[in-house]
Amino acid sequence: MKRTARTFALLVPFAMIAALIGGTELAAAQTTAPCVYQPDAQIKGGPADSTYSGNDIYYPVGQSLQRQVRPGFGDQFNIKVENDSDCSDMFIVHGAGSSMKYRIAYWSGPLNVTADVVAGTFTTDPLGAGESEYLLAFIYVRPTTRSGSFMTDPISVRSMAPVPVGKTAPMDAVSAKVLVNRRAGDFNSQRPDA
Repeated sequence: MKRTARTFALLVPFAMIAALIGGTELAAAQTTAPCVYQPDAQIKGGPADSTYSGNDIYYPVGQSLQRQVRPGFGDQFNIKVENDSDCSDMFIVHGAGSSMKYRIAYWSGPLNVTADVVAGTFTTDPLGAGESEYLLAFIYVRPTTRSGSFMTDPISVRSMAPVPVGKTAPMDAVSAKVLVNRRAGDFNSQRPDA
């Protein structure tokens, strides 16, 4: 029985050393673990809105902004695409296209990127951790659209990072909503400039 106790006493230090070595390897593995990619789509209205909504709120939780617009006028929605990952990433942006009641245009700075956004082929520049890119969506209500009509433009942002087989790419989304109201004031209504 004493021999067993001695053997156990000798094994304990080896077990502690092995645990320490294993712990070091585990810590090293954690520092080299693959990134968790996460786009963060945010939305705000025109100059009257000072802050974006939807920060750190991810799909499928709804993030939307609604405006009342008169027929023959439109309103702008500013979209912020932020990289909430610790690694660099690029993002694909996809939004709705025009219809008989509404005309939708998307801008990246001075560039009209409507065709690319509607096709789901618009990509941001490479964004480092915490960096952002901005788009503008302009929704114009055609003059013949009836008051009370309502439309939603879902704008999705999807990571372009490699995805394991069977998994879907991380994404986020916001919604720009327009309610047609013939009595809406000029505060939220703007004539289209393009």
